[in-house]
Amino acid sequence: QMLGGGGGGDGGGGEHPHAAATSTAAAAIPRGVRRRRNPRPVLFLLAGPRSGSSLVQLSLNRHEKLWAPQELYLLQYHDMAERKEKLKDVDATLPVSQGLVNAISEIRGCTYEQANVIVGEMERDALDTRDVYYVL
Repeated sequence: QMLGGGGGGDGGGGEHPHAAATSTAAAAIPRGVRRRRNPRPVLFLLAGPRSGSSLVQLSLNRHEKLWAPQELYLLQYHDMAERKEKLKDVDATLPVSQGLVNAISEIRGCTYEQANVIVGEMERDALDTRDVYYVL
């Protein structure tokens, strides 16, 4: 399995938003998430914008034993509240708005609406975007 994250950096050459870890990040993760072991191998491909990640995604999806969802657009944001704020004016039909919800729906075997509720909870709780990968 492969999960892709929308890439980034801070664009200003300064410190990346994840450079300073917060002490509350671990508390925001549901109990046991970090200790649970996924029975299936998972690889997250992290790529910057305009780096060819869509082509890689399409290529990987041609293999019957791999799954590569849309970009998740997580890396450039410190937490899910910041991500929500920055993406609030983005058309909900664009991949930037749907990638994470679609990935959660596919991974958890739930409906798009249920996955959207999960993302809403992550946003409400300002879950550190690094911890979204643990939840996935």
